[in-house]
Amino acid sequence: MLAVIGIDNQAAIKAFMSDLRNPGHHLMREALHIASKISKEKKKGGKGKDMLTIRWMAGHEGIEGNELADREAKKVAKGHTSDIRLLPHYLRKPILINSSAVKKAYNKSLTKEWQEDWRNSK
Repeated sequence: MLAVIGIDNQAAIKAFMSDLRNPGHHLMREALHIASKISKEKKKGGKGKDMLTIRWMAGHEGIEGNELADREAKKVAKGHTSDIRLLPHYLRKPILINSSAVKKAYNKSLTKEWQEDWRNSK
């Protein structure tokens, strides 16, 4: 069995090849974990070698299901969310917080505040 995931974001593709330690990478780790579980289950059944391919696609053109995904993304952007019971189990949990991302955001805001204070000082 061959599964192909088409992605129009080269940064996302490169992230799959990284150590997956940045904010949002927990979703990629989960996707790889699920792919690994599926592969192990298939091998137990004696079904040959499975392969997962991640491929860059220009704007997801010609990929089945893309229009539905686009409509759903637009709904989310407008503030609509899915019924939690319809989400995959992993996405029903609270979103993970990356402490380094929180620190980075805090330091950025602190630097901006300091710069404003400096400019406004006599």
